[in-house]
Formats: sequence, structure tokens, C-alpha cells
Amino acid sequence: MKQKIVIKVHGGCKKCWTKVMKIIAVAEGEIISVAWEGEEMDKVVVIGDGVDAVTLTRKLNKKLGPAELLIVEEVKEKKEETKINAQALATLCKVDQSNFKYFKQVLFPTFSFQSILSPMLRYVVALRSSNN
Repeated sequence: MKQKIVIKVHGGCKKCWTKVMKIIAVAEGEIISVAWEGEEMDKVVVIGDGVDAVTLTRKLNKKLGPAELLIVEEVKEKKEETKINAQALATLCKVDQSNFKYFKQVLFPTFSFQSILSPMLRYVVALRSSNN
């Protein structure tokens, strides 16, 4: 279960940030990302799997001084993919609709076109608008 842990750490110098990163790096569990938040960059946001928030806060409190556990919440993965209309792609690229379906279904059945075609469409639209 992925968790988002937000800990307020007092001390904004680079030496303190280095200490915080070292403590988080050796924490038990799988650390996915670490980021700094807040106006004064005094909040550490740790996203990880199987990370004990209380133990992490206690270690930071012991090494750096006052550390306050603010938020512990479950992170839900968002699968948000842009849907590309095959008709629009065929019109923009001047490709026959049936050829595109054949290309997508037969030649590359397991390949995800979503990540490639979206920037490609923007590029084609930009080219067509600059030519007009």
C-alpha cells in the first residue's frame, strides 16, 4: 500500500536537508519519491510503500530536533489516459481509417499508442496550422 507521509521539519539549511535525505534513504520500506513543500521548504513529503511514518518521524526528531508528523494518507494511483480519436488522426495524417486500424491492431497489438500519438498529434496540428 503506497502512502504519502508529510513531516514538518524545523531547520532550513542545506546541511539539515542533507541529514533529512540521509535518514529517509535508510528508512525501512520502499521509498518512491521525496520532495520538499511549503513556503519555507520545511515540509518533507515522502511517498513510499511499507514506510513506518512514526519511526521515520522519531528518527528525524532525534537527529534534527523538532519534527512533526502532519499527514499520513494512502495514495491511489490515477490511470488517466488521453483518448485519441482514430477518425481525427486519420484526417490529420491523411491516412485511411482501415489502414490505421490494421496498423494498430495487427502490427502492434500490445503497444500503447497513447503516449506517442498525443505529442505527435500536437506536432501535426502545429505543422498544418503554420502551413496555412
